[in-house]
Amino acid sequence: MLAAKDGQQVFVRHWPSAGPAAIVAAHGNGSHSGAYGPMASYVAGSDVYAFDLRGYGSSPTRPADVTDWQVWADDMAVVAAAAAAEGKQVFLLGHSLGSLVALAAAPRVAGLAGVILISPSPSSRAMTPEWVGGVMGLLQTQGPAAEVLLPWGPEELVRSAETRAAITNDPLALRPVTTGMLVQIVGLVEAAQKAGSAIMAPALLLLPGEDLLVERSEALRMFDWLASDDKQRVEFPGCYHDLPQDAPQQVAAAIVSWLNHLAL
Repeated sequence: MLAAKDGQQVFVRHWPSAGPAAIVAAHGNGSHSGAYGPMASYVAGSDVYAFDLRGYGSSPTRPADVTDWQVWADDMAVVAAAAAAEGKQVFLLGHSLGSLVALAAAPRVAGLAGVILISPSPSSRAMTPEWVGGVMGLLQTQGPAAEVLLPWGPEELVRSAETRAAITNDPLALRPVTTGMLVQIVGLVEAAQKAGSAIMAPALLLLPGEDLLVERSEALRMFDWLASDDKQRVEFPGCYHDLPQDAPQQVAAAIVSWLNHLAL
């Protein structure tokens, strides 16, 4: 656990290395920091820090108590500061929802070395008008603490039957969120776009070829938010939305190659 800006506790996983870089990772909606375990084991020469967004995973904050997206960005900045205190060059990584958190957190990280976006998600094709209408109905009748099941499962996230089973059996994965959390995500999109326009650090986009949740055009549009002149894109044909779990070794290789390009 790491103490957050407001005194609350943040659950953090750390895969150490002797290298100069630290990747601070935020997970996607319905996921948690443990999803980065397979990928982190292949990222040679860089520390990986992954934390649980409040309301997810092993975070001690209940979903119903998440009332401001700012805490997600603040928590990421606190983890980044802990990595920097170890003398590491800090890179922010976000997958799906975590990509929005990473962009919103970027202005709060001094000396940011770069940004990595995996399957960035300003919206999801699974959140149909009917589903959104149901959420709004719950918000009006039951308030922001009403629980909502996410409209996707392991079949939309990864290809492997074994990995799908692991996600299904993971008590921390695909848990219900609240109407209030979903409202906060809407505000987070606007904040991420504004923050992206000021990010000049190098950026890397990792894009699955068969993303069943995010339209390719939307992911590319989000990458265009970044003002950096040094932007690279790597695509993974046939891979599904949750790249860190669907193709962990290939994703790690792409990240290591990019870091080598930056002469780290």
